[in-house]
Amino acid sequence: MNTIQHHIEQGQSNTEAAKRALLQQRIAQYRAQKLYDRYRQGFLRFLNANPSSEMQARFGKLFNQKYNSLQTYEERKALKQALLSARVEFNASKGSTPSSDIAPLATSTVAPVDIENASVPSQAMDKVSRIDNSHLAKPMLTSHNPNSRVANRWIMRDGSQSPYTEAFLINQSEYLHQIFTPTATLESVTEGIASAIQRGNLEMADTMSADLFKANIYAVVDSLDVSGNATYLPANGLTYCNIYAHDVVTAMGGYLPRIWNMNDNPDTHLAPVYGQNVREMNVNSLVPWMEEHGSRYGWEKVTDMNQAQTAANNGNLTIIMGAKYGSNGHVSVVLPETQSLKASNRNGQFIPLQSQAGATNFNASSNVHNWWNDGSHQGGAAWVYKGGRFSQLPLRHDELGGDLYQ
Repeated sequence: MNTIQHHIEQGQSNTEAAKRALLQQRIAQYRAQKLYDRYRQGFLRFLNANPSSEMQARFGKLFNQKYNSLQTYEERKALKQALLSARVEFNASKGSTPSSDIAPLATSTVAPVDIENASVPSQAMDKVSRIDNSHLAKPMLTSHNPNSRVANRWIMRDGSQSPYTEAFLINQSEYLHQIFTPTATLESVTEGIASAIQRGNLEMADTMSADLFKANIYAVVDSLDVSGNATYLPANGLTYCNIYAHDVVTAMGGYLPRIWNMNDNPDTHLAPVYGQNVREMNVNSLVPWMEEHGSRYGWEKVTDMNQAQTAANNGNLTIIMGAKYGSNGHVSVVLPETQSLKASNRNGQFIPLQSQAGATNFNASSNVHNWWNDGSHQGGAAWVYKGGRFSQLPLRHDELGGDLYQ
């Protein structure tokens, strides 16, 4: 038995009560698996037999009734996963793109929203003209900046989990199995970390927490699917690297503004009016914002890319940014290295492992040049987030993983 597995099992089995709870959990998981298998087939048969919008609406009501009748979290999650799988199968069999209300938004063509209730001039440029916010949650005031009213990728307008979040929970489970043990759960991993801390093995606790961060951020990246998601694909000369970086950072509990007050006062409560009192924060705006405000919001500047990769490997949110005034700047997210995905060295330059939208979109690669200091970008640097973390995902602080001292 390896040490990590030992601490996970210690976290689960300290007492007889914990053992009984584990048995009950396994019974619940077995029942949930049976429910998933049964309903996935049932949902698929229904979708094939009833393609009309009227029947789809009736189906939605029936699903909600069934969902509300279930007693356990495992069964409710299994029902959602069954619906998600059935719809993906159904659309794949038809060779069609799923509509945004029933399928993972990783295949949606809906552009991100910047501001709720904002007055947008008809001549407003780039992304704003493409906004359709009908399916998105109402903006929430963040704990960092009361006026930063931004789209929430992970929660629907009615307060329910979005398809992105449903996909995340499935991907997270798979990564926990890959990184820890085939039977690891979020609960067992967090309890294992607590067990290691209680026994004074802080090195093991740090390792496990960094691995939990790794599982979560790769689950986020897979759920957003930047390489295939039409939301982030370049179009008409526009790129969406800042939007993608924002979506990853906020999922992992960090703060990266999408808009900012035009008077640079983050504490003023204003009804946001695009172009009058708030402005969108593209990368050319984010670079000087980081220099002026970044430390106030938990960001630390790093110019050594080896240090940036080490920070990501240790479970810290890390991004690389560089402005290109008169054109488009760029931002990428630094990912923790895995057994198969590594940083690289090209022509004597260390290249961190990155995920990005932009002119080229990819989930994870280091097969890029050193764009941040290639002479065409200004203020190129990495930024490591050390601030308080408040995820838009249904994760507690200790479930995010990463730096234990944040």
